Amino acid sequence: DVHNRTIQHSHCGRCSQCIDRRFAMLSLGLARDDPVDAYVVDPLYGPRMNVQDCEMILAYVRNAKFYSVVRQEAFLSRFPEVARAVGETDHSPVDALARFHALHSRHGAAATGVMKAALRNLATGEPESNSLLALYREAEVEDLKAMTPVSTVVTEQTKIELVLDRKRKNVVVAGQEPIGGKVHLLLECLADRSLKALGKGLDFEDFPCATAAQLQFELE
Repeated sequence: DVHNRTIQHSHCGRCSQCIDRRFAMLSLGLARDDPVDAYVVDPLYGPRMNVQDCEMILAYVRNAKFYSVVRQEAFLSRFPEVARAVGETDHSPVDALARFHALHSRHGAAATGVMKAALRNLATGEPESNSLLALYREAEVEDLKAMTPVSTVVTEQTKIELVLDRKRKNVVVAGQEPIGGKVHLLLECLADRSLKALGKGLDFEDFPCATAAQLQFELE
């Protein structure tokens, strides 16, 4: 967006070059040599109205976070094109791969360090809507939700009553219409296995498993 720049605002603050520049200067402690007034939009604290701009800077930070922790093997697996690049250097493939990985690790550590410092500085306030810090916080919350295991505790309201009628050869699930045929035979087979395990005094977690082939053999 260089054609729309002015002497006062020589940087847009939205493009990848501005993002790279700002993060590099902040990571080196050179903020005073890169005055934020030169940016139309502050790369970290300024609001981004364009969806593409939001996605770009959020992806930049997320990738940096990945680079900061990824091991060399996973790095090569995630970016197989690196294998083609190692042959274009003056180093051995092993050394070249290590250098590529170290380069990305340094970048990741630098960028994540900038983010941590910015979030610490914001500890007493709220980030402006649609700014990088606001977007990053929202993304972190969503990531935590995705990683939080769903509770498997069964309450009285979620228990389902299952009644096997061996004489009529059917099963009634949650008071619905009786089901016969293979469904009844399968549940009867599983019930017999469970009763056998209970008779041995086993805890539920220690009940023996059955393969599909074993169940099929018992049903035939």
